[in-house]
Amino acid sequence: MKKILLVEENPKYQQSQLNILQKIPQTQVLMATEGKTAYRILEKENPEILISDTQLKDGSVDQLVKAFKERQDGNRAILVKGKDQIKTSQMGTEDTLDKLLQNPYHPVPLVFAIKQSLNYLSLVDVALDPNHQHPDNLN
Repeated sequence: MKKILLVEENPKYQQSQLNILQKIPQTQVLMATEGKTAYRILEKENPEILISDTQLKDGSVDQLVKAFKERQDGNRAILVKGKDQIKTSQMGTEDTLDKLLQNPYHPVPLVFAIKQSLNYLSLVDVALDPNHQHPDNLN
């Protein structure tokens, strides 16, 4: 089972996203409404997928994404930006962001991004499996 950490301050968007995420099989959804809580969940639960608004009131999204991506190979970060935000937050998204969605959004792109992330994580699990042998090493 893969863990998804949803960080959303707006109760309306939070409930909408939660309703979508809870329908995805083989996942456990963890919730945070601010960066400080998200950090605690990162430390305790070690989620594989992060979904966060690009603008948190405490301004912690940059550091949150960085800390999340450094925790484990293959972790996937999906950020959601408001429709009135013209440009992406000035974070190191070139090498840390896996998907950027715009709010309000149709649920299909969110589910698609999560399914892509889950598929990617499955491939990472296989590649990092110590019992996996590279074809060049087979006799």
